Amino acid sequence: MAIVSGASGFVGSHIVYQLLQEGYSVRGAARGPKVTTLATAFESFSRFKAVEVSDISSSDLSEALKGVDGIIHTAASLPGRADSKTTIKNALDGTLHVLKSAQRAGIKKIIITSSIITFTWEGPFTDDSWNTTTLEEALANPFVSYVYAKTQADKEALKFVEAYPEIELTFFNPNWIFGPLIPAPYSHLLVPEPSPSSLSTSAYIYALLNPNNQHYTAGPGYVDVRDVARAHILALSSKHKYPQKRMMLKAPERTSYRDAISYIATRFPELKAQGRLADREKAPTEEWVDGDKWLEWSVKTKEETWPEGYKGWEECIGDTIESLLDMEKYWKSKGLELGSSRSTYLSVSGASGFVGSHVVYQLLQEGYSVRGAARGPKVTTLQTAFESFNGFKAVEVPDISSSDLSEALKGVDGIIHTAASLPGRADAKTTIKNALEGTLHVLKSAQQAGIKNIIITSSIITFAWEGPVTDDCTFFKFSPWLALCRSHVMLPPVCFGGWTAWNATTLEEALANPYVSYVYAKTQADKEALKFVEAYPEMELRLFNPNWIFGPLIPAPYSHFLVPEPSPSSLSTSAYIYALLNKNNQHYTPSPGYVDVRDVARAHILALSSKHKYPQKRMMLKAPERTSYRDAISYIAMRFPELKAQGRLADREKVPTEEWVDGDKRLDCSVKTKEETWPEGHKGWKECVGDTIESLLDMEKYWKSKGLEVGVSDAAPL
Repeated sequence: MAIVSGASGFVGSHIVYQLLQEGYSVRGAARGPKVTTLATAFESFSRFKAVEVSDISSSDLSEALKGVDGIIHTAASLPGRADSKTTIKNALDGTLHVLKSAQRAGIKKIIITSSIITFTWEGPFTDDSWNTTTLEEALANPFVSYVYAKTQADKEALKFVEAYPEIELTFFNPNWIFGPLIPAPYSHLLVPEPSPSSLSTSAYIYALLNPNNQHYTAGPGYVDVRDVARAHILALSSKHKYPQKRMMLKAPERTSYRDAISYIATRFPELKAQGRLADREKAPTEEWVDGDKWLEWSVKTKEETWPEGYKGWEECIGDTIESLLDMEKYWKSKGLELGSSRSTYLSVSGASGFVGSHVVYQLLQEGYSVRGAARGPKVTTLQTAFESFNGFKAVEVPDISSSDLSEALKGVDGIIHTAASLPGRADAKTTIKNALEGTLHVLKSAQQAGIKNIIITSSIITFAWEGPVTDDCTFFKFSPWLALCRSHVMLPPVCFGGWTAWNATTLEEALANPYVSYVYAKTQADKEALKFVEAYPEMELRLFNPNWIFGPLIPAPYSHFLVPEPSPSSLSTSAYIYALLNKNNQHYTPSPGYVDVRDVARAHILALSSKHKYPQKRMMLKAPERTSYRDAISYIAMRFPELKAQGRLADREKVPTEEWVDGDKRLDCSVKTKEETWPEGHKGWKECVGDTIESLLDMEKYWKSKGLEVGVSDAAPL
């Protein structure tokens, strides 16, 4: 008899299935509702029993291990599913608890599913080859913590069995694991509804059925899940003697996603005809494939690793797709919606806005399920815009500062709060009230719902003009922002009161002008947010403070639905770029600097997913480039010569001077911190301006097709 931990998982279920096919009696360990699912899936096998193990690192396993001859321990959290400390603790405690329980039960055969990441990158890949990630590096990033956790758990396991030579311990360290689910009908019972998490890393293969797919494994290499399961069983049965305690499981073949897409098109021509396949030319290149550092070793050791052979790349890909198409057919028969959305459900406030719509769009492209909050008619507009995404739902929140959010936040894993009134849209008291109460209401509702990950879109105006731009930064004594305020309403000179921890605008100053009130409101809302989470250390709050946000609308046709008629307010601050198409334009941002809206959205998602660890709670988002409107007009004239010919461009000689550009006090800081702020790079000034104009010209064409008048107003954008 064998017991398998993590039996309801991708690898675990294959091991259970193959053991039962081999004639073993099997106990499958799982927790919570998965126990019932597991029992139902394999109920046709009289030799199977599902057992509940609430916590693999602490539960009493004596009853579960009674009469067992061998253990296969596959249970493990995938990277990014928990914070660093929890990931490390669960891996170490879980592995050691299984080993100690096995030793007390007299079980001598133990197989553990580890990972290829526990080896060095360069090799050789022997028992003494270990990843050198440090605890400090692991604690800084949940994904790196997975590498550290697996490595340390394996080390501690080997150290433990040194004292018990009668225990035979084998580790299998697989590469990226792809392959089909277990055969139907067992797969139907195990995954009764669309659940991308059940696909594990095979979700990367499912993603090849998305024509917009941009997501591929971080490195080349693969192994078929059926071969992984077979290796575990060969070791358990001693039918094959593996030469190392730690065995790399990697198919000795090149993994070309371009070849995979071509093969799918050949084997499943209907998918190509339906336009479901990923773009072959956007898949990793052959140079990427050639960078497989582990391939040579897997070829060299294939006889001892795969005594019964292995599943080739095309066979693995084809069988995976066939399995997933069967699951789609089954889910459809039950009236369920399909899609490869991640299990993470996120809520985005201000989802119909300029920044919010980009955040929603990128989240959906990443495969997340998203609830987009809006109010009034915008709810219908939002739902219409994103109705082609199965993972999206628009929800109405009439008042972000007081509405009951419990239903909107049900099942949500993270919140991105972008909702905010732009300056001058309301009177001073309303601006301040909405910002403070809205932010605190979102945080309190999140805390009550048990949501720990929250991202808030703030503004660069809460930082000092002179710097440094840190969490404790102050605002400067005289602000270009104040120049904007005075350009709308005549104000006497105002000082912000010196170098204190935050923007020192007073309530009295804020109440005197709706534009100054925006500065005050943003600053106070940020302060109160940070103060609130001090009482709840489990909550992870990140504030992003962008400069002037420019950039295109989300791609057509989504933008057409979201902005069905000319509406300058929908352009937000990108209206300043649209103004460059007015030959009489006199309106420019009161200070230099910019950030592309797509980069702003990406930063929010990187923080939410913990793919990048930002060094501050309050992060300035500012492109590390000069913002010369003169250069912008010249670039537009070159990229869109028809606009110049039509006489639509603003006068290059009447734009802010180079001295004005040189006055960008925050530029040095943005250059200095660009690596930590933009780990994936940033959109350059010309790219941002050009793409914005291209997007706006597309919108003009769309509006004209509906018989609507288009044109850039002479009025100030804000």
